Amino acid sequence: MALDVTINLTTEQISGTASSGIPLIFSGVCGETDIPYTKCRSLSDVKNAGFAADTPAYKAAELLFKQKNSPKTIAVAGVTQSPAFSDELFDEDWRQLIVVNHGNVKPWVIAKAVEEHEDKLFFTSISIKDADTLDDEAFQTAWNEVIGELKTFTRTVAMYYDDTIATPEAALVGATAGYSAGSFTYKNIILEGIPALKLSDKRVEIINGSDETGHGLTAVKKAGDIVTTEGKTAKGEYVDVIDSKDWIIENIGYNLQKLFNSQPKIPYTTPGITQLENATLSVLKTAFNNGMIAPIEGNENTGNYSTSFKTKAEIREQNAADITDRHYPGGNFTFELAGAVHDAEINGTITW
Repeated sequence: MALDVTINLTTEQISGTASSGIPLIFSGVCGETDIPYTKCRSLSDVKNAGFAADTPAYKAAELLFKQKNSPKTIAVAGVTQSPAFSDELFDEDWRQLIVVNHGNVKPWVIAKAVEEHEDKLFFTSISIKDADTLDDEAFQTAWNEVIGELKTFTRTVAMYYDDTIATPEAALVGATAGYSAGSFTYKNIILEGIPALKLSDKRVEIINGSDETGHGLTAVKKAGDIVTTEGKTAKGEYVDVIDSKDWIIENIGYNLQKLFNSQPKIPYTTPGITQLENATLSVLKTAFNNGMIAPIEGNENTGNYSTSFKTKAEIREQNAADITDRHYPGGNFTFELAGAVHDAEINGTITW
């Protein structure tokens, strides 16, 4: 539904932190009848929604719920034809998309549909036929080919895995979607229910990718745990940066709309503009408290964020028609993302 608020956020290249959401397991070619968007809190709910225990959608939900930090709520839906996404489906409140039964629809087609919506993410898996028989050069060529269709998409996360599990990405989504905003990054996420792949460091490097080939992640064993190798989208942005951007946009928009809804009138005066600014500041403060925004250097208790809202006189000087049209374009905010440590180098000294 359209709001009376438009949030424009420019992201400069700074690494960041995260968010959470409701995963959607969407099935193409699901049977004789469509299955409507249904929220589920258990595997019994998934079955009651129309997916039997032997269906790919049910098995994806089973893997998702198996994770230690699985979300309390997921959603399922299905169509009788190959995946076709209606506007109504994108209007629902899911965030992470897992598609089973693609049919003849290529992942890049789904990725393109998701890319057009700034509050969604698409998680998919990629396999390479007979990968164990390929040398590293041939594996690189094969990887470039399969990831190449996705490398332009900022809202697609591509997971490399073999074909022994239909939707290994369900483990990744299940292990992350239950976290509270600002508390995780997608690298070194512990996964349950899928074996680690036995990959050389060279092949992990190939899968992690580059801006030229496209980026992915996979599941390997580190220190006894099965974990993810990276945390980037196919285009190369850290997924937690996307999460942070989306969370802040959504919540500032929500706060401001609630302000409009709760007041008989927001006057085009200093007190009225201050109300808009305070609603924005409250979201930035929460984002700092949740770990998304960095503190001011040297002052760990104060978030590195600020707002600047133009006065009515400044708006009049800029464009007097905005006042006549009851449009306020003068709000600005800025913040520094907290970032995350993805690897470390420690130096030691031995004395005799």
